[in-house]
Amino acid sequence: MTLRLPLPPLDDYRHVDQGVFRQRLTLRDIMTPRCSFANALRRETVRQAFSGMPDYYDCLPVIDGDDRASVTAPIVGVVDRHRANVVARVQDEMDDAEPISADLPLIDFVARAAGTRFSLVSDPAADAVVGLVTIHDLARLSARLAIFALLLEVEEKVGEVIARFAGPDEFAWARFLSARREKPNRPSPREDFEKCLRRARDKDGSGSVLLEMGLSQKLSLLYAMRSDILGPRLLIPDKLTDLRNTIAHGRPFAHRGKATKLAVPVHDVPAIVRNVRSLSEALGNKLRSMS
Repeated sequence: MTLRLPLPPLDDYRHVDQGVFRQRLTLRDIMTPRCSFANALRRETVRQAFSGMPDYYDCLPVIDGDDRASVTAPIVGVVDRHRANVVARVQDEMDDAEPISADLPLIDFVARAAGTRFSLVSDPAADAVVGLVTIHDLARLSARLAIFALLLEVEEKVGEVIARFAGPDEFAWARFLSARREKPNRPSPREDFEKCLRRARDKDGSGSVLLEMGLSQKLSLLYAMRSDILGPRLLIPDKLTDLRNTIAHGRPFAHRGKATKLAVPVHDVPAIVRNVRSLSEALGNKLRSMS
């Protein structure tokens, strides 16, 4: 005899899963600990501070004292080699340091990360700097997991909006796609949709056209129906699908100015994530308003 346990509703899974990522994936998971990063001394020159440092070290924390490797000396500022006079003393060229909490959820940091400058990370309990993070830390597994969780959440909401507001007749969904402009040398969105529909109806198919559709096809349908269902001002973020594919296929982020169809530049990730969060909020509000 097989014991069949009742399955929790999908919304319960979503709530639990997103809660886990929000609470457990924090800056502590990607930061460089203080014992591992370099410091500048406030009384040396900027040139001395960056001597022998790799080119990608754009900024350094500034500490009091004479021991560059100290993990207890107070951090009194940060110095940026690209904005400083290299012959001046560090203390005359440094900016104030404004640490962020080590308990900040990773997805919140991803959305606010910008540029090449690092952020110091503080432990609220100890009231002390314990590490640093940069935009390049978005390549680490924990950050990629946090981003992918958000993308999965959005894909689920896109599917739910389509299923709820496009009507039960999946053949009728094609009418939304008829007005979409075709791209050169590419199947039309309607042709893509009809292929998914045939696969769903095939004897080996899933029976659900939504399960046969990829994210880009779902977004095409969402975009096509937005005026009727969600309003014309709903924005579908550029590069959303590219970001998903970059992470899903384990590809490294590209460097600035070297975007390809296979990899999103790391400096583009924060803006994409901010736009994805806005889309997620808009879809969530629409679903709640009609429940």
